[in-house]
This record gives sequence, C-alpha cells and structure tokens, in this order.
Amino acid sequence: MSTNDVKDQLDTANAAVKLLEPFLKRAENWRYGQRLVTGAALVAVAVSLVLGISEPRYTAAMVILVMGVSFLTRPTTWLTARYLGIKDERGRFRLLMTADKNAPAISLMDDAGEVRLNCCLTSAGVPAFTLYDATTRPRVVLTANPDAQPALAFTDVRGQVRLQLTLSHDQHGILGLVHESGQPALLATSTAANSFIAGRDLDGNVSWTVPAQAA
Repeated sequence: MSTNDVKDQLDTANAAVKLLEPFLKRAENWRYGQRLVTGAALVAVAVSLVLGISEPRYTAAMVILVMGVSFLTRPTTWLTARYLGIKDERGRFRLLMTADKNAPAISLMDDAGEVRLNCCLTSAGVPAFTLYDATTRPRVVLTANPDAQPALAFTDVRGQVRLQLTLSHDQHGILGLVHESGQPALLATSTAANSFIAGRDLDGNVSWTVPAQAA
C-alpha cells in the first residue's frame, strides 16, 4: 500500500470520526441495543481500514449506518407509569396523576399536602371537576353526564349540596336551592311553555309557585 493510500485512509477515518463525534458524545445516554449496534458498525469500519478496503464510500456507508441507528433507536420522549407525582423544591407533592382502572385523575395539592383541586373521570366515565376547601371538603363540583345534563353544584361545610345549576333532559335550564336537610327548597326553570319559580316545604312538596298558574 502506498503512502498516498495510507494518507487517504487516515483522512477518511478522521472525517468519519468528526461526523460521529456528536453521536458518540451521547453514547452514555444510549440504551444497550444502541451501543451494541454502534459498536459493531465501528468495528466494521476498523476492519475495513486494517484490510485496506476502506474506500471512502465504504466508510461513509458505515457512518450513515451508525447515524441511522442512533436516530431510529434513540430513547423516546414518552413517560409511562400508572402513578406520577411531582414535588416542589421542598420535596412536597404538589401534583399527582393516577390511572386507576376506569378512573384516571389529576390532583393539585396545597402547601399542607391536601388536595384542593381534582379533575377525573368517574367509574361511569363521567368527567368531574372538584374544588376543595382547606379542610379537604368538596365545595364546588362540575360534571358532564353522558345524558347531556351538565351540572354545577355548590356544597356547604358538611358536604351537602345547597345550590345547583343544571340542564333538564329536555335541555331547559334549572336553578335549584337545597335545604340543609337535603330537600329541594326552591326551583327556578324556564321551559318552552313558561318560566316559573317553585317553593317547596321540608317534605319536598310544592307549597307555592310564581306565577301561581304554574302549579
């Protein structure tokens, strides 16, 4: 082999190394399969150089092979887990994501680690958005039922619904006030025929309406 041939091979090898540098620097983050295939390609390049058959096109082919392997087998950006927690700078959980069967949820927590906001799908597949007070009691609940009856409810400190805004089956707006006993106290609605407000006693019976003919 002439001096010129050796020089050409060294120049080719040097060019190949420069092309490979960005990928080799990432090698510490590669998975085992990536390192194995890349190592095999580099061995093939070295053998071709030793045997004197490393024409530029052969070396270039090996370089392209290594680059292709790096691109096709690089770690994905997907993160998969059934539970995911994110902590603040003081090591306290502030966000939790869970994927329990039929009930995925995302929860945000305050400084005390108490859940203050929860967004989830119920076991029935109903999306629900809940706001909690400092004592972890749900105070505002927003749901969207499959039967096209979205509802917004406000609760008292005991968790009892006291005010609710929803749509009826026939898509009429309904505003309801609920007595502390759980019985509906006042109902306001607007239908295709008329609009009215109805008051109920503690047994849930209609005691008055406005206008009166709505009874």
